[in-house]
Amino acid sequence: MKTASFPERSYRVLLRATPADFQVAHGAEAAKVFSELYRDAKGSGGGFAATGLWLRSVIGLILCACAEHFERFRNRPSARRDPSKRPSPKHIKLPSGKGLRNAPGNLRQNLHFTYRTMIRKPGFTIAAILILGVGIGATTAIFSVVDTVMLRPLPYPNPLRLVSIGYGGTQPRLFRQWNGNLQSFAQIAAATNWEVDLTSTGTPTRLRAAKVTEDFLPIFGATSHIGRTLKTEDYAGAFDTAVLGYGLWQRLWGGDSSLVGHQITVAGQPVVVVGVMSPDFENPRAITGSRVDIWLPLDVEAEEIQSWSTLGVVGRLNDESNLPAAIAEFNTLTENLAAEMPDALLRRDGSIRYSNLVPLHFATFRGVGRSLSFLMGAVLLMLLIACANVANLLLAQGTARTHEIGLRCALGASRGRIVSQLLTESACLGLVGGVLGVILAFGGVSALAQHIPVDVPRMEHLSVDLRVLVFALCLSLITGVVFGLLPAVLAVRRDAIDALKQGASSISSSRSGGRARSVLFVAEIALALFLLTGASLFFRTLVALNDVDPGLASEQLVTVPLPLGDNYSDQDRLEIVRETVRRIETIPGTESAAAGLTVPFEYTGASKCCIWNEVEGENTPREVLPLNMVMTHPVTPRYFQTLGARVSHGREFLTADGSGEGNVAIVNERTARYFFATTDAVGRTIRLGNNGPFTIVGVVSGVPHWGVSQGLQYGVYIPWNRWGKFASQLQILVRSTTETSTLAPILREAIWSVDPRLPVEEIVPMSRRVDASLAGQRAMANLLGIFAAIALALACGGVYASMLHMVGQRRNEMGVRLALGARSTSLVKLVLKSCLTLTALGIAAGTAGSLAGAKIISSMVWGVSVTDATSLAGMAAVVFVVALGACVVPAIRAARTDPLQTLRVE
Repeated sequence: MKTASFPERSYRVLLRATPADFQVAHGAEAAKVFSELYRDAKGSGGGFAATGLWLRSVIGLILCACAEHFERFRNRPSARRDPSKRPSPKHIKLPSGKGLRNAPGNLRQNLHFTYRTMIRKPGFTIAAILILGVGIGATTAIFSVVDTVMLRPLPYPNPLRLVSIGYGGTQPRLFRQWNGNLQSFAQIAAATNWEVDLTSTGTPTRLRAAKVTEDFLPIFGATSHIGRTLKTEDYAGAFDTAVLGYGLWQRLWGGDSSLVGHQITVAGQPVVVVGVMSPDFENPRAITGSRVDIWLPLDVEAEEIQSWSTLGVVGRLNDESNLPAAIAEFNTLTENLAAEMPDALLRRDGSIRYSNLVPLHFATFRGVGRSLSFLMGAVLLMLLIACANVANLLLAQGTARTHEIGLRCALGASRGRIVSQLLTESACLGLVGGVLGVILAFGGVSALAQHIPVDVPRMEHLSVDLRVLVFALCLSLITGVVFGLLPAVLAVRRDAIDALKQGASSISSSRSGGRARSVLFVAEIALALFLLTGASLFFRTLVALNDVDPGLASEQLVTVPLPLGDNYSDQDRLEIVRETVRRIETIPGTESAAAGLTVPFEYTGASKCCIWNEVEGENTPREVLPLNMVMTHPVTPRYFQTLGARVSHGREFLTADGSGEGNVAIVNERTARYFFATTDAVGRTIRLGNNGPFTIVGVVSGVPHWGVSQGLQYGVYIPWNRWGKFASQLQILVRSTTETSTLAPILREAIWSVDPRLPVEEIVPMSRRVDASLAGQRAMANLLGIFAAIALALACGGVYASMLHMVGQRRNEMGVRLALGARSTSLVKLVLKSCLTLTALGIAAGTAGSLAGAKIISSMVWGVSVTDATSLAGMAAVVFVVALGACVVPAIRAARTDPLQTLRVE
């Protein structure tokens, strides 16, 4: 028998809160139905779907229980008795606030009194609302991002049943096997990213195309704006139809509906435009990328793509299946196919390569989920500091209201009635602060859209919508209860007679009030230090990445993406590259030019970008062979000279390399050390897959192609003449003393003089590519720095308010001390000692919390230890200095106490 999960157990516990007859009639059935629904949701949609179902069920059960109890309360005999037999007014006690029938009237009274209180003390009200507004606004803005990227369901029919199959590319022959033999899926479809040239609109234009199988668009419920989408007849015959993306249609044709039915030239072939995709259709970026300009039919039987591993595969689970069952069936099929397709499914050590099956929703945001969750946690910590700050203000305000609360208790008000009044006041502060927070959130969302990297999925839909507004409302109410509960409980614990006798001074000796303020003081310091330490680690990561030598000289270096398409022969490609580089070198100001399949920082974090080969060095030990997948870069002569990379051993490629029978290669230092245990590998040989041997003629110091934070990958460079002829796209490198804005049109003219059909995309300075590789770390450092600065300011304000209140409460004591001969400096020391003691406790707690939470961010920092003593000590010193500064003014005020006035009061 399966053990019940926590959500199932918690649901059964909540069922016990319902009336007894309801439990007998419906309890067992409700628990059984919930268990079935929960396990089905978890199996088909994963943890997110199951958690959502549990939350909805729990809320519904609570509302149901409340409704049942309320109905029984209304129908009890005492509620239906004869009004003439009710007690006379003289026997009625003062209102205690008990009973649901009094709730509406009590609420009106509470709201009216809250309004008068807020108007009477505008300074306190404004301070509390501003503090909460900042905290709620920042939290709401970050939640908008988290909701857009991670929580909002994908806009497809029944999206929880969509599954991404495999993280990387898939071969067409594997896809055909999956499509015919997996019974857990109602549909399986595939797509591949493609870059094609549009040459029928004047200037050649490079388009991002998605070639898709017949079931792909139906799986996502794609519809057309005009015309139609791809149909079965488009996959029989010439594959000569296309559906335009709405953005491309507007950009190039101005929304001309007469385009449907006409031909355009794509990749050198005429295709008929059969429709335009609906503007509401969202590209499944986990499969096709973030932008698709044109949709084309994919022929999975085409001979030229059979060896390619570029297909992204998606499936829709059938109604009877779930994800675990689909994974089990998929693994069984993979094991059965391993013997037939060893080159595709077996590693070199004989183990099977199993593909990953994950919900499409998870595959969409898997690269950014950890960072966004961390940001959400950081901003919630900042909100807790704001709540602690307002709670401290309420505790201070409670001192002046001691007499009022004591009088109300003496007149018969119950503790529950007093607590409800105080919680109403704090909830109203929270709601008004929430309104301000929503206003700030609109501006915060705009700012976040500028700071968050563009590769974060679904950011084009970022907005403050109804879901976010509901979140802000709930957050406002919760914060109102959080920061108001402690002051309310402490207020009703005081003795009413003592409060009436001593008034406000009674609180001065309240140990519980003093302890509460001390705890809040320590909590603010600890949370602020935790945030500051995290921000410091990300800032030091950014500094460390900026200090890393990228292995090239990015100044005065530009890159030109140059797609050659499929309509050129191998010899044409070689000739175009050779002639293009030659003509660019004749441009005045050009120091050198070269071409390569890739350039550094072009594919930051990508998974399908390059030529991969299994490399084997001479006398390589068998145990290291499974790790031998490396990037292979075809490049022209002077590639490293143009990059500004250093060849540490040997030489660069010569013009004659790759033209004869001999095979030569250049490797980077990491590859040389891995295979030969030395960086001087000149003269040694390697094999690339089934090709070779290649004689190593040079060793380059290393260029991190996937970004500085990714480190140096294994890399092998070969002459362009050897494998470049197979490349349908390349990158031109130009090192020039001419400004990019002046150089760009000259480069375009030089390239078009070779072939006017070549689409020249944006000419990108290499420095921009380097900066883009650090965008994620820079955004995290900036946002955490902002949150930490706000948290530190709030903590500083809390320290100041707390110490100022403490000095005010002990004014009489300090006056007596001065009258008895104490010096002013001793009072300053007394205040500073109290402040610094609490600060030290807060720093100790914050340091312990930072060390305990080190594992959370260990994978997000680089070049610095998460337990780095410098960061901890530095941020602790900052917090100590800020807290000391906040204590100075209250200490000076204590020293200026007038002893004569104090004695007169006493």
